[in-house]
Amino acid sequence: MIKNYIFFSKDIWSRYSHINWTLLDQAMVSSVNFFTNLLLAAYLGLQEFGVFTLVWIAVLIATSLQTALITSPMMSIGPSQPESESDIYYASVFIQQFVISLISFIVLLLGMLGSNYYFPEWELAGLAWPSACACFSFQTQDYLRRYFFTRGRVNIAFGNDLVSYGGQLALLLFMFSSGLTTIANALWIIAFTSFLGVVWGLIKIEKHSRPTISYFYKNVKRHWRSSKWLAAAALLDWTSGNLFFIASGAMLGAWATGTLRAALNLMGPVNLIFQALFNIMPGSAARKYRSKGITGLVSYIRRYAFWVTVVSVLYFIPILIDPEFWFTLLYGGAYTENYSLVFWFCFTYIALASRIPLDIGLRTLERTKYSFWALAASTVFAIGAHNYLITRYGIDGAGFGILMSMLISLSVTFFGFRKERIAADCKI
Repeated sequence: MIKNYIFFSKDIWSRYSHINWTLLDQAMVSSVNFFTNLLLAAYLGLQEFGVFTLVWIAVLIATSLQTALITSPMMSIGPSQPESESDIYYASVFIQQFVISLISFIVLLLGMLGSNYYFPEWELAGLAWPSACACFSFQTQDYLRRYFFTRGRVNIAFGNDLVSYGGQLALLLFMFSSGLTTIANALWIIAFTSFLGVVWGLIKIEKHSRPTISYFYKNVKRHWRSSKWLAAAALLDWTSGNLFFIASGAMLGAWATGTLRAALNLMGPVNLIFQALFNIMPGSAARKYRSKGITGLVSYIRRYAFWVTVVSVLYFIPILIDPEFWFTLLYGGAYTENYSLVFWFCFTYIALASRIPLDIGLRTLERTKYSFWALAASTVFAIGAHNYLITRYGIDGAGFGILMSMLISLSVTFFGFRKERIAADCKI
């Protein structure tokens, strides 16, 4: 009986190995990110963690643009390439990736060096080189992991992340235990371990032929057709809900950004599910749409939206019952004065759980413009409301603003998907 169970378990793992490796990889990445932010919040202190958060927001903005311009089109277009063109296609994408990472490096370096003119109290100029190097290495490593996902080499992607994120956590723990905890050291560690992930990826990557100039230009144009709405949406994403993070730091001080980030860290385990969805759902949704049409796609999206929302609610219930307990458990007494932020973030993430499957459904239908309009609507609200909410209600006003931005975005995405579903039904 035990032998049959072992064979059954192996069969299940083999049958769903792609999903299993994806979930395992995302669990590791999300766990390391969660504990990294947790430890940095505890060891850096409120003010310093706020400064680190502001720096890392800049890195994440650059990475979100890379995802929109490079990796998202690659993950949709790459698998559809004929075998004869696959080699040259990925070589072309890699060149695009390098250019984007180099531009991000230069912009972040110059931006940090010039930041003292506008925000001298943040003292960001001294972090210019570690920030820029961390951004370049982090972006390149992120591209390589997604490349291996796209090529179906999920176990290699896991190894890449294990080197990068596992090494990051180990060195950060050494830094904390040795009393060497500074923002600059944390950024250099991220830069170094991400670079190790890049080296691992370059060792494992296939050799590619050099693309011609004409092919490279054609490939850039094709990516742009797929990514222009996503790139615009990525920019707007940082001026909708994320505007409240930046505005809180500017209006209340860096401590406010650190506090918001500390509250957001409690959402880390749910983020694991959300990130895994973006690796699992697009391909499955496309196959469902191709085989069963709009009816099959709608059923698939509804099912995922329902279960992801249910799981999110179940996770948040104990946090909502006693948020002060969880803040005290994770951070001690430094952050407990603002534990009410947890309420805003829990409901924000419940709304996000419903929005993500809808957004993937719209990408399957190649109607990415609704992602742009959803964030455009929430951006208009954020720009118009952030000053009043933060001035009048302080950091709780920022939390409420983040929730309202998400609800606005969810509403536009829902009605956009509904409109496209009705349009597709009429064509049948």
